[in-house]
Amino acid sequence: MYTQAEVNAAINWENGTIDECNYNNLYSTGPTLVNHGNDEFATLSDWQAAPEGFDQNSYSSAVGFVSETDLHIQNTSELLLGTSLPEVPEDIDGDTRNHPPFIGADEPILDISELSLKIFLEGPYNTSSGKMSTTLTIPTTSPYIEHYKTVSSIPNGVVDWVLVKLLDDQFNLVVAQSAFLANDGTIISTNGSGTLKFLVDTASDYYVVVEHRNHLPIMSANPISIQ
Repeated sequence: MYTQAEVNAAINWENGTIDECNYNNLYSTGPTLVNHGNDEFATLSDWQAAPEGFDQNSYSSAVGFVSETDLHIQNTSELLLGTSLPEVPEDIDGDTRNHPPFIGADEPILDISELSLKIFLEGPYNTSSGKMSTTLTIPTTSPYIEHYKTVSSIPNGVVDWVLVKLLDDQFNLVVAQSAFLANDGTIISTNGSGTLKFLVDTASDYYVVVEHRNHLPIMSANPISIQ
């Protein structure tokens, strides 16, 4: 299931009983992700920690659709995988489901593009070691609300969260993901990989933007070929 809300909660559950709620993508740009009776949950991890124990295999990730009326998947910052059901072998278009399938009614055909980046922040940079300090207390949820990611723990050697964006030739946002900046300048994914994987409808050239909460954003001078 997909639930993407601009301001309101992704789930508004006032009363009644639900036996199971899992393998969903719950996303909202508002301050509340889930309303459950009189309780409000701001993040997926907050909701997962609730007594009901729902959505343990769910995600909270922004997904790009073709348009407001065409809800086919155009891009996503991560693979949102559900669970295979023998009784649902095809998606809404009759396309064969992968195993495991992509969450939702559409099984998108997307290219996995990889990107390796390295940047240094002037503030924490140490000229003697050639690395950045790791003295910040880093939250387990990224500070970028529109593209936030929650992890169980912060890996060793991480300086802080960053937000990496891909823009098209008209400077429109195509896809973005929260990632970690390591003390050697490498930007790593939240699963520890040294390359970032973006899922887009076609491999192309994109402007790359890196944002940090205490520094000005930086953008590549020219589009970069993402393959």
